[in-house]
Amino acid sequence: MSGRRWMRAALPLLSAAVLCGCLPVPVLPTGDTPGSRRNLPGSVPEFMIPGRTTRAQVLLRLGEPDHRGRDDVCLVYFRKSVEGGVAFLYGGSMRGGVTGVPVTFRILTLHFTREGVLESAGLRVVVQRDFGPSLTPDPPIHGDCPS
Repeated sequence: MSGRRWMRAALPLLSAAVLCGCLPVPVLPTGDTPGSRRNLPGSVPEFMIPGRTTRAQVLLRLGEPDHRGRDDVCLVYFRKSVEGGVAFLYGGSMRGGVTGVPVTFRILTLHFTREGVLESAGLRVVVQRDFGPSLTPDPPIHGDCPS
């Protein structure tokens, strides 16, 4: 398809998107968000061995958890980062912004015995779009480790 034909075909779609007030835009990866934990790798850390690693060893290596379960038998650590993707440009007349930025959560959930020995460790990755504080739900960590 020649350049002119392509422009004629794309013009109605682009016009409709502009009139709707919402355009998809690429988002570059910016990495960890400010205040996010940086000591959590992309998988369960190698030093965590069920039946051998203690809660004290985990606390010394990773620090205070982001969420604690009842009686400290469950700890949750999470890391929040922006790894790029597509967001949406909205509004106009210098009153718009970008919304819907994809945010990646790495959630490490640790379960301990009553004696403080690691029973199980699991890491899951959740991608969620950030639509602002009133529309974006909290990170999905509390279901892993009830209070």
